[in-house]
Amino acid sequence: MNDEDRNEFVEAVAAHRHSGGYSLQLRSFMDGFWELIRRKDIFYAYTQPEVQKFVGGVSEVERFVIL
Repeated sequence: MNDEDRNEFVEAVAAHRHSGGYSLQLRSFMDGFWELIRRKDIFYAYTQPEVQKFVGGVSEVERFVIL
């Protein structure tokens, strides 16, 4: 690859990733996610905020102090 081909390469990689380059990974993730959601019994032990954190994650890194 040279400087002239770099833009073409970057555009081709971006198009591949955007058009389904990760579709198998995403499909597998979604299958596993829905399998968990369908099993409602596993959520009975948790509060609503805990389930929301489990599903959506957190927006910032939590810091834990080890004493």
